[in-house]
Amino acid sequence: MKYVIGFMLGVCLLGCTQRELHVQRSIEPFGDPSVSTDASFGVQGSELAIAQIMPLLERQGLRPLPPEQEPRWQLDIQEIIQASSPSRVLHEYEVADGGPLRRERNYYQVKPWMVTVLVSDALMATEEPKKVTGMAIEDPAPDQRHEQGVWIIGERTVQAIRGGPARVERAALASVAEQLATFFEVLQDGQRIEIKLDTTDMAAQGTENELHLAASGQHEQALEQLLSKVDTGSPQVLYNIAVLYDILGVYDEALQWYGRAVEALPSEDYRAALDACFERSQQATVLPKGWL
Repeated sequence: MKYVIGFMLGVCLLGCTQRELHVQRSIEPFGDPSVSTDASFGVQGSELAIAQIMPLLERQGLRPLPPEQEPRWQLDIQEIIQASSPSRVLHEYEVADGGPLRRERNYYQVKPWMVTVLVSDALMATEEPKKVTGMAIEDPAPDQRHEQGVWIIGERTVQAIRGGPARVERAALASVAEQLATFFEVLQDGQRIEIKLDTTDMAAQGTENELHLAASGQHEQALEQLLSKVDTGSPQVLYNIAVLYDILGVYDEALQWYGRAVEALPSEDYRAALDACFERSQQATVLPKGWL
């Protein structure tokens, strides 16, 4: 599964109070009021690294959960370092000099400042964490009068900062924060996502307990119990399994279970949920530049 960073999603059925968060999802049972869930993550790393990046993450609207709440997603903030060996930096800019614009190209050898964040998913513990790296350089020619233009290392555009190492470090950290914000927005489309649970004949299907577990935030346990009822052949069970995978962001599994539900009961609501999940899965596989 290519898409990945992480959130802990809370699911509730009735009486849930909506909170303002950077990313929100909701489950809306058929015929019942809509309710909210949120998407959050945790951070770990040295106290210094966390203290340096937290204000920049918050500026991007990203606020972590405390460790005791066991967030699904974890951001491991690495120490910011300056590379031990220089990199070849290309500087491209335009010059007028009173005549037609012309493009200038200069090359420098610079040791960039870098900070890496490892992003891991608790539901996919066997997968290697995704890595995003922020980078910035100190302007190698601060005494020269030139346009800022574009600074490039390899195929990557970086910022060239004047004012000393502290400002360069901050620029590298800001680059990471911006990429994380972009990644969250790509995954979630930066919008509230409405997903409906099928609560039809809950008592007859014997799924009240599973829905109460989901309402209390115990998604994996609810999913495990629903999976044990697949043999009943109930379209509602198949569909609600898909919804739980969907709300957790495990789109490959969600799509399979939505497909089975549609085969068992080809309703318009089921088909609409399948189509919406497919759209989210396509958005989620697009990684911002800088992610590995």
